[in-house]
Amino acid sequence: MPRYGFKDNKETMKIFVLFVMRHILEPVTLEEMSEIVLIDDNMNYFLFAESVAELAEFELLLKEPGKGGGPVYTLSPRGYNVLLAMERKLSYSLRRAAQETVLEVLPRLRRKARIRTEVLMRGEEPMARLVITDGQDPVLHIELMSVTRERALKMCDTFRHNAEAVFDGVLSLLLDTEEEN
Repeated sequence: MPRYGFKDNKETMKIFVLFVMRHILEPVTLEEMSEIVLIDDNMNYFLFAESVAELAEFELLLKEPGKGGGPVYTLSPRGYNVLLAMERKLSYSLRRAAQETVLEVLPRLRRKARIRTEVLMRGEEPMARLVITDGQDPVLHIELMSVTRERALKMCDTFRHNAEAVFDGVLSLLLDTEEEN
């Protein structure tokens, strides 16, 4: 596996972050961005985090509050213009590796963002809230009472791993037009 680490080269890391963000069309958390940017074990997380903070400070990345409470980032128009002027400083192999990583990681991040679960308490009763969204609006919203909080947590975990199958099963049952004899 090729090694792309930047050692202490913050300028290259900043350009690389901007390059990656150009390929991500939706807001991402720092953690999600790191899954894409830190493509080998020779890259420094702290250099990455400092670079993102400075890019946000200079408004090359837009930092906004996310739905989960933490910040999310997008590429600003100014950041895009800086990237156009600087991206040739990145090697072709590094740019190619970043594009491949985005294609691999982004679908997983999108799926994760569209599936929401939580355990609520309704009085003394725990309840699992299971939601699939289209990015904004719920496509499937189920609330199930549970005997224990642990069981509600298990329902949430199972739903996160099998949301598509649950959706397909519910839809199949609701749309089954064959009459039973």
